[in-house]
Amino acid sequence: MQAVLRVNDYRLAVHLGCTEGERRELQEILVSLRLEYPQPPPVCASDRLEDAHCYGAICESLALFVRGRSFHTIEHLATELHRLVTEGLPRDVVLGLSLQKKPPVEGLRGVAFELGRV
Repeated sequence: MQAVLRVNDYRLAVHLGCTEGERRELQEILVSLRLEYPQPPPVCASDRLEDAHCYGAICESLALFVRGRSFHTIEHLATELHRLVTEGLPRDVVLGLSLQKKPPVEGLRGVAFELGRV
């Protein structure tokens, strides 16, 4: 029986955009993660925090990663965040990541880029 942990719509402030002007100001993005386990992780039986993947720590690592950096595209940023989270997971856990932003295009409510199963 597989198990899934979802982290929905974690808000990050990041310098992101095609132009220097767009990157100058911090803008909010939303990051969602899906950690798919081939079987329920040990924390399901133990109820011990040390057996869990701490989503708070994962979110903090995302915030630290983007702080002080600038990115041109959501595709590149999503790839870098996916790599960062994957490095801290067991090899049998499959990560899906979705990154959403509101681009400065009139009439466009939002855009998202996804990696893996989201």
